Amino acid sequence: CVYSSTQSMLISGFLPVVISSIERRYGLSSRESGFLVSWFDAVTAISAILITYFARHMHRPKVIGLGMCLFGAGCLVFTIPHVLGPEYRPILSGACVNDTRWAYWVFLVGLALTAIGTAPLYTLGTTVLYEIGPRERSSVYVGIFFTCCALGPAVGYFLGGVFLNQWVDASLNGIDVIQVRTNSTSIPPLAVINAVWVGRWWAGFVMCGVITLATS
Repeated sequence: CVYSSTQSMLISGFLPVVISSIERRYGLSSRESGFLVSWFDAVTAISAILITYFARHMHRPKVIGLGMCLFGAGCLVFTIPHVLGPEYRPILSGACVNDTRWAYWVFLVGLALTAIGTAPLYTLGTTVLYEIGPRERSSVYVGIFFTCCALGPAVGYFLGGVFLNQWVDASLNGIDVIQVRTNSTSIPPLAVINAVWVGRWWAGFVMCGVITLATS
């Protein structure tokens, strides 16, 4: 249940909320940011077919546990551009002045790991639920499983909004940075702030990665 809710929280909650901030922070085009989401779905579909075929005679709970480790690792890999990249210095156009195009390839690797880790959850996970207890209670277990999946996005959207209200660099104050970049001595107009603001998009990925790795 923890894994299913965390997975859906990240992919169906956090990622849709922060994708525009990632696009602005790293100067991605709409096509590139859209491909990130599609990339996850494509890798998940291919991985699901391969994993269900090759893991059909393996210890399924261990395969799911390995998938959790990959998912958690993918979440942390996704945050590498923030950890290793320079601090965000916005300009009035909203584009990033630093060369961070390499970050796009790191995002693809991170999402690929999370996609591969997700595949065993929905293919092997439900079969395990039918085997761990009495058959007459299996429908209850499956119902709880998918209920957790449904609650995850709601939590992700809420926490995503909370994180995006905080400046992307935890050690800096966003308003102060914007004042310096706009040569302003007072709080800039709301339109200027909205044009260059990038929230703490990476926080949700760190949270989901730590939770998944800790429970795997």
